[in-house]
Amino acid sequence: MNEYQLRSAVKRKILARYENDPNTRILDELGLRHGAARIDIAVVNGIVHGYELKSDADNLKRLPRQIQIYDSVLDKVTLVVGSRHAKEAERMVPPWWGIKVAAIGGSRWLRFRRCQKGDEKPGARRRGRL
Repeated sequence: MNEYQLRSAVKRKILARYENDPNTRILDELGLRHGAARIDIAVVNGIVHGYELKSDADNLKRLPRQIQIYDSVLDKVTLVVGSRHAKEAERMVPPWWGIKVAAIGGSRWLRFRRCQKGDEKPGARRRGRL
């Protein structure tokens, strides 16, 4: 699975519920902290929920720095990883992050399983709904 397949599946399966919501914006490659990092997908609807994508073809070398920046800006974060990265990702990310693991199913479609629930960042101001 590559990033394009992962991004498409996330939008089709996880973010579809926001498709016709006039109070929600879905942004690709949102720059944070004056370009210090980019979150792959941001859902903005009263809070900012970032989705960071790491396909099996990626590595996790940049993740520690991304964690610092995302934690300073985003209200909620979900890391979507290929099964190759699941165990390592669990050890790296804060407990308030969600983790979804993507795997190719029998019909060659991506399926997701929740590995870590995630929640809003402790102390985050609740500004709206998600």
